[in-house]
Amino acid sequence: MRGRGVVCEPDSPTAMFRSEMNGRSGAGGNDAPRANAVTVVSYLLGGLAFWGGLGWLADRMLGFATLFLPIGMLLGLAGGIYLIIAQYVRS
Repeated sequence: MRGRGVVCEPDSPTAMFRSEMNGRSGAGGNDAPRANAVTVVSYLLGGLAFWGGLGWLADRMLGFATLFLPIGMLLGLAGGIYLIIAQYVRS
C-alpha cells in the first residue's frame, strides 16, 4: 500500500500547484525565495504598525504629543526595507 495521500505525476498541474504552495519551483530549479507583492507590503506595513505603535506608546507614557510616533514609523519603514533587501535582493 502506497499511503493515504493522493499520488500524482511529477509534471502534472496538481504537482506544480502543490510545489508553488510550498514555495518551491515546479521544475525543481532555483530554491531562492521569490518576492511577491503581499509579502513585501506586509513587511512594510508590519514595520510601520509595530514600531509606530511602540512610538505611540512611548509618547503616551512619557507625556509627549507626537515625538516618538514619527520616529517609530521611520524606524519601522527602514526595518521593513532592510528585511526586503536582506531576504529578496541579496539571495
